[in-house]
Amino acid sequence: MTDIRDELADMNPEALLADGFDGALVGYAVVNDRPIALYSAQKIIDQLMKQDGLTEEEAIEHFEFNIVGGYHGPNTPLFHWFRWEGVAESVGASDARKDQGNQD
Repeated sequence: MTDIRDELADMNPEALLADGFDGALVGYAVVNDRPIALYSAQKIIDQLMKQDGLTEEEAIEHFEFNIVGGYHGPNTPLFHWFRWEGVAESVGASDARKDQGNQD
């Protein structure tokens, strides 16, 4: 299996990575025909809380100021907030209706 870092390096050798957050690298996005690193913001915040002992509020502040706050040109990584709650809830609701004999 190809590592995301290797795949990204093949497509865009100038793509920048967030040092120390390999576990939060979830893929890549194409911006203006240029593949760039895509990170999970929540995974970075979780890592900051666990490794550095920060509260969630402190970790978010650190993330926003020190990580997201830096723009280093067109190869700067993107940070995405993934929201799965609504998806899980709608899937669960659909499954519950089917269990009751109602078809969508």
